[in-house]
Amino acid sequence: MEFRLDLSAPDWAETQALIEECRRLGFQLTFHAPFKRPYNPAGFSGPGREHLEALYGPSIDYAARIAADAARPVPLVVHGAKGARPRGQLRRDTVAFLTWVLERAPGLQPVLEVLSRDADVAKVGDNKAELLDVIAAVGPSQVGICWDLGHDVRNGSQAPPAGFVARVKHVHVHDITPAGKDHGPLIFGNVPYVDYLRQLGRVGFRGVIILEVDGYLVCELADEQGIQPDDLLQHSFDELTRLISA
Repeated sequence: MEFRLDLSAPDWAETQALIEECRRLGFQLTFHAPFKRPYNPAGFSGPGREHLEALYGPSIDYAARIAADAARPVPLVVHGAKGARPRGQLRRDTVAFLTWVLERAPGLQPVLEVLSRDADVAKVGDNKAELLDVIAAVGPSQVGICWDLGHDVRNGSQAPPAGFVARVKHVHVHDITPAGKDHGPLIFGNVPYVDYLRQLGRVGFRGVIILEVDGYLVCELADEQGIQPDDLLQHSFDELTRLISA
């Protein structure tokens, strides 16, 4: 089970209660660092670092407290820096941020996510080769890659550079609707899951695979098809289980 750690969200108390219930039931937990405005590591290697540490600190500390009871490092999905700053500066900001997370919370394993490319904003994460450079600068044994398969398709599904698949420690699986919306249930076949998962299997992948679907989109699609949202979720879970077992 993966949870986004936005402690300022109005529904955080409910999310925290769900996290504790999942812990009680014995689920393996992973976390996603907050990424919506104002969260963005841009500026972390410069004068803005103190402000960003204070902004991210509560979320990182919360995950670290739970990771302290885990048998192995807990994945923390991270978005790289983005914005209008020079791309080299965004990379340095991302490296500095990941290094700080490791120092502050040794029980977490940051995984830098493949992000969808935008024409009007630079993002560390919208280029697979760049992700390799960033984690190499931090320490590839400490930081992994979160391969978001849907985002990769939106970026054109270019062949992974040498060494990329071996650095993947975390995977987000979702489909893309005919209208181009991602984080959909696995019913359209617009993401080549089989090919991606086979690539991971060939390098002995033993990380976490997350079915990352948008609940609001699931409800919308279920309503269009005259079925229950639970049926779409169950189908997606069964499809992912089949793909992993193939």
